[in-house]
Amino acid sequence: AAMTGQYSLVQFLRHHGVPFSRKATAAAAEAGHEDLLKQLTADGCEWNGEVVFVAAKNNDMGILRYAEELGRLAQGNNGCTGAVVDGHRDVLQWLVEHGCMPD
Repeated sequence: AAMTGQYSLVQFLRHHGVPFSRKATAAAAEAGHEDLLKQLTADGCEWNGEVVFVAAKNNDMGILRYAEELGRLAQGNNGCTGAVVDGHRDVLQWLVEHGCMPD
């Protein structure tokens, strides 16, 4: 549901007791749904390094800035790897300048 970006579907599932794992935040980030990622985070869904990895891989600076705002940018240092995978030098440079260390 998180991959679709439709918060109403996510709310419906949560209301009916469907648990959401870190996969939900990663799916929202992978699909570029920054607003949904923010809502999931506000609802208490946890993150892992996959969120930053896919945001960097997809050149999604909005999600990367949000991760930085939350202090999760360097979580696992996966962002640098994500930026390198698709050749996003500008993203890699930004990540390093903001505290991420390449693996």
